[in-house]
Amino acid sequence: MLNRTIHNNTPANCTGKIEVPGVGFIDVVCDNQSAGPGWFVIYQRIRRVPRLDRDWATYREGFGSMHDYFFFGLEKIYLLTSSLHHELYVHLVALNGSTFYAHYDDFKISDESNGYALSLGEWHGNEDNLFSYHEGMKFSTHDRNNNKYDPRNCASDLANGWWYKDCGICDFNGLFIRNQHCDFNVKEVKMLIRPKQ
Repeated sequence: MLNRTIHNNTPANCTGKIEVPGVGFIDVVCDNQSAGPGWFVIYQRIRRVPRLDRDWATYREGFGSMHDYFFFGLEKIYLLTSSLHHELYVHLVALNGSTFYAHYDDFKISDESNGYALSLGEWHGNEDNLFSYHEGMKFSTHDRNNNKYDPRNCASDLANGWWYKDCGICDFNGLFIRNQHCDFNVKEVKMLIRPKQ
């Protein structure tokens, strides 16, 4: 069982520490507003940011600020989700204020030797099942191309890291989330996880 010490600061947000196997205790920021209590943030983009062209090692370790853009780190996500079942909640706010969500009941990623491949489980939400297009995909960066169908290096061409299957589907790291499967401009995106209830 993971050790989790979470201290509520406000009804909406909290900070605390969780023990990540193989890493030790690390600081986390929670979100008790978007989807109820118990969730903490593994990805956040709360405004338009410059291109996020980071290398594999940086995405593996994590980077950013909880006041703007934040990525928890592939290795920590792997260690957490391999030691205990987690669910994933994706929260999106469009430029017009509309909110969208997608909930997946068995979120995990593989280890680094398998490219941190994405697994989501069953979905429900109030928008198309957008993220499931990436199910089974390995993570890609400009220096490690793992996209499946596009002969290009999507991470290099789009100057982002993501679980690319090809270069045109629901890349939350893009300046806008807009394509044939994901046709709206977004001002806020969060990915939240918590141990499965």
